[in-house]
Amino acid sequence: MRLPATPVAVTVATLALAGCGYVGEPLPPALNIPVRITDLKAVEHGDSIVIEFTAPDKTTENLALKRRGEVELFAGEARVPAPPGKFGAMKVDTPARPFIGHEVLVRARTLNARGRASEWSNEVRLRVVEPLAAPKNLAAENVPEGVRLRWEAARGSSFRVFRAKDLKAASQKPEWTDTEVEYGSKYEYSVQAVLEQAESEVGGPVAITPEDKFPPAVPAGLQALAGTDTIELAWDRSAESDFKCYRVYRAVENGELERIADLVETPAFSDKAIQSGKKYRYAVSAVDQKGNESAKTEAVEMTAP
Repeated sequence: MRLPATPVAVTVATLALAGCGYVGEPLPPALNIPVRITDLKAVEHGDSIVIEFTAPDKTTENLALKRRGEVELFAGEARVPAPPGKFGAMKVDTPARPFIGHEVLVRARTLNARGRASEWSNEVRLRVVEPLAAPKNLAAENVPEGVRLRWEAARGSSFRVFRAKDLKAASQKPEWTDTEVEYGSKYEYSVQAVLEQAESEVGGPVAITPEDKFPPAVPAGLQALAGTDTIELAWDRSAESDFKCYRVYRAVENGELERIADLVETPAFSDKAIQSGKKYRYAVSAVDQKGNESAKTEAVEMTAP
């Protein structure tokens, strides 16, 4: 005869069922398909096509990929070999000459370890031209405005100018002046030619340490006026930020100009060492903090009262 279940037996059975943890239908296995490449870039660089993109490490289900399969990378109909195995930033180059004169469609996709492919990446259409030659004979010159660069280039609608490894400027002509320099600091420059989607190898580098060898402007507006037992000189104030002082020159009668005053800080001078009736000629120059002296002004003439 079968006995009825006891309360203890019912409790044990209930706990056993609860321990199974079963809720709803079972989930299908993850497909591990890589996400689509979205940052593909391509440029003609010298005699190569350089392709850059990021090999994804996530799946379409936002799971981490443990291993990466191959990358299917194409330039037109040509398969471009890509380095195996790694995730993250990738840079691949392939010869450009087979494609000169043609528009090339560049695209890529990644496969997982089982050969399942992602969607195709964003596409880049590249018009391939005859490779650009690197600019040559790059020269740097110390000028009052800063550092002037000049170079030679056979082709190129524009040029990129680099200071060290940083892009500093774009120029439409084979010259450019860097006005953001400090005297005594060393700078290194290189230049690259650019034409639509093509760029040359980098020309240079050239190094220069600019120095302040440039005098102030010649003072303007020099005038001589007769005073009481003096000849009074006045002129326009110099505007240079590194201005230091003026020098005053005098000639007696038909003699040579000789310096009679130095370290004059204001644009005026009173000459008391004169003799009545004698003719005097005066000129003034400006001097900067480095000791660079400008040319003299045109001489002004005055006969002492």
